[in-house]
Amino acid sequence: MPDLRQTRKNIKTSLAVLLGVDVVAIVVLFSPLVGSTESRRQELNQLWAELQSKTRQVEPLANLPDKILCNELLLSVPADHAAHEHKTPGRRHPV
Repeated sequence: MPDLRQTRKNIKTSLAVLLGVDVVAIVVLFSPLVGSTESRRQELNQLWAELQSKTRQVEPLANLPDKILCNELLLSVPADHAAHEHKTPGRRHPV
């Protein structure tokens, strides 16, 4: 038969630790360490505005790899070939 005294002692110890953690959490929640609700809200608004500002700064860089790839493709086509390709679809223009 299992030793229930040891199990009961372990359960009591665990409950005491959890109760201590709850007390610490309540003290931190209502203490001035965390700050007031208004100060947290102001900080959140400030951080949100900063995030939006940085997002607007980076927006022009969206799809940059696609833009670079398109630009490289356009630069890789010779000007003569691109200009005369539609005139002679079956043959290339002799240089």
